[in-house]
Amino acid sequence: MASSTLGENRILDFRHAAVALGLLMALVAGLFLRIDSLAIWLENPQRYFFAQQTRPLLLGVDGYYYLDIARDLLDGTYQPFDPNRQIPRGFERAATPPLLSVVTAGLARAFTVSLEWIAILLPPVLGALLAVPAFLLGRALGASVRLDWVAGGSRAGSAEIMGLASAFFALLSPFLVSRSGVGWYETDPLNVFFAALLPFLALACGEAARTRRALGFFAAWALCLLLFLWWWDQSEVPVLALAGLPMLVALGRIASRSARSLLPFVIGLVGLALVLGLWKGAELLDPVQYLRKLGSIYRYIGDHETSVFRPTGAAVSEQMSVPLARFARDTAGGWLPFNAAMTGLLGLLIALRYRALYLVALVLVALLSFSAARFMIFAAPLFGLGMGFVAFVIWNAPGLWWWRTGLLGFVLVSMGAVALARTEAYDGLVPRRAPELFDAMVKLREHTPPDAVIWASWGHGHPLAHYADRGTLGDGIYHPAPLQYALNFPLTTADPRLAANWIAFVVAHGVPGLHEANAMLGNGPDDWGLGMARLQRLLALGVEGARQQLLESAGLSDEQTAQRLAFLFPGSTRPTYLFLNDLLLSEAWYVLGRWDFSQRNSPPAVFLPLRQLQGGDDGVFEAVSRAGPTMIDLQRGQIRIGRQDSYLQQATLLDQARLQRLTFHEGHGFSVHLIPAAKLGVYASANTASTLLTQLFFEREYDSRFFTPTLIKLPDYSVWKVEGESSRTNCPVPGDGHPPHGDWRSTRP
Repeated sequence: MASSTLGENRILDFRHAAVALGLLMALVAGLFLRIDSLAIWLENPQRYFFAQQTRPLLLGVDGYYYLDIARDLLDGTYQPFDPNRQIPRGFERAATPPLLSVVTAGLARAFTVSLEWIAILLPPVLGALLAVPAFLLGRALGASVRLDWVAGGSRAGSAEIMGLASAFFALLSPFLVSRSGVGWYETDPLNVFFAALLPFLALACGEAARTRRALGFFAAWALCLLLFLWWWDQSEVPVLALAGLPMLVALGRIASRSARSLLPFVIGLVGLALVLGLWKGAELLDPVQYLRKLGSIYRYIGDHETSVFRPTGAAVSEQMSVPLARFARDTAGGWLPFNAAMTGLLGLLIALRYRALYLVALVLVALLSFSAARFMIFAAPLFGLGMGFVAFVIWNAPGLWWWRTGLLGFVLVSMGAVALARTEAYDGLVPRRAPELFDAMVKLREHTPPDAVIWASWGHGHPLAHYADRGTLGDGIYHPAPLQYALNFPLTTADPRLAANWIAFVVAHGVPGLHEANAMLGNGPDDWGLGMARLQRLLALGVEGARQQLLESAGLSDEQTAQRLAFLFPGSTRPTYLFLNDLLLSEAWYVLGRWDFSQRNSPPAVFLPLRQLQGGDDGVFEAVSRAGPTMIDLQRGQIRIGRQDSYLQQATLLDQARLQRLTFHEGHGFSVHLIPAAKLGVYASANTASTLLTQLFFEREYDSRFFTPTLIKLPDYSVWKVEGESSRTNCPVPGDGHPPHGDWRSTRP
């Protein structure tokens, strides 16, 4: 008897060691899969590093928000209020710094490594940690399955097989690999970690045989909820859903056995609510606010009939809707493993019966992928569980053990190979901004006063705040549709006075000022069509012209007119610089800035960047564009894009400070604007050719009373000092409305 028990213990010890080894192998494989792209970074420093190839870039831009706070923590200068964000109102950050920033600053201090290196190497480590909760959840669910043909004695071993398979395949989910690889410094890796861990803790709590053990898992669940809220600091609704719904199932399970057993858990929930209220504010406990936030999310990522603007998230890649084919490819690697995993997951949910409710929150959040791509990361644990249950079924199939082992190995290796092939496609991800833009941001810090504001696309907001340390209007946290319109409108006008006065107005008043202008000049704060048209007309007239217009048409007293002019023409309340760059040329600047509020669209327009421009000795240039290879013949005034030939109305060539204009075929409306030395050009329709963006970036034609060059490095960027008119000073602009050119002369053939 003793010998038998000793043998069983040895077998049990061997099994535990084998499981531990398997989990360790999953962790190592997951880490290697995420960090192997570092070799590509080191082989291509010109694309992945800036500051003379000494400082690595992040793949995305949102991570610079956390990196900026980490720097403040290192310097001991962190303050909840940041006056340089969301100008002019400033940004109220959390009193408790984000956990990601705290971890980054702590590691940088402990290892005396730069913040950027910590930021690019930390995600693979955090991403590999998913193996632990995926294994625990898969094993727990496997142990909960009740199938007549699965012997009770083999259930524990089968559950561990399912746990290991779940861990391996969860780590293989291609989209999650891409969002937890080298350089992807955001909260994604541990978002999925907690999303898989919390259902496990709730399941363990609800199914525990003893109250004391259940309370232990409840305490662990509560602690993880707090950590999750601290980690994913920008999204409370998904956190509370992923944590709260599984625990509701657990409490329902406990109540079904004994209602009296609920009392300590209710007391625990009350205590947790008090902690959350003291930490995050009482509004966190208000259910009504979550309905408002869900509505806000819907307006952000989808269409909303009551808004005159295009949905805010329409131009954000991670908020794009996902077709089923992409969902299958990016969550599982392809149709074959996707179908296998979905079959396994469906079988698992059926076999679990009521215990399947513990996974409802995770399934619902993963289904949000079809509305916004970023949620595909939450499909990774489900992909793992589906393949884990396939392994569970094969392991318990009838037949000899070697046959089952061979079949299991074949299925897992073949499915894993398909997923692995897809993950390798993400190894070549490059930062969304070129190194030259970060060099420009560092120079902005050197060439602008400390209280300056940088007028730029909202996507530059976080890195600008970090490297330029100057004021920004929008960023990845704050970019409502009215702000996107406001930021892009001045680029679309041909009138430098209007553009400068508009920029000064928005810097002084922000989006609330636009609402106030609508109320003042239109029929209410949301009358964008009439309010913006009248505001722009007055700003284009300048101070004296607007004064005369108001006196004649509005019937205002001199005092009322002066007050209104002070609002409309605040002047440069802070030194302001317009940051134009190569990335902007490919963005929807004209669509956003020329938005028609009544039609809810923008005028048809063409603005096609021409890159790698070369040639020109015989008047013929070649270039590359997203529409195909391009050939420009300035002798004949023709352009060929792909296989399509067209006539040109005009062309401009910028050589240093000399601009040459060529006129060809009247009435054709299209033009090219070339900078041969920068190997850059643009093919434009008449409405985009006459804009401020084209004037400043491609022609360097400017009105020195409103715009003066500060930093010019084409084709990468150009920075312009902006001066708006002030009603409190004499108007410098003559009344004829024809601004002079800059400090150089244009030449015409």
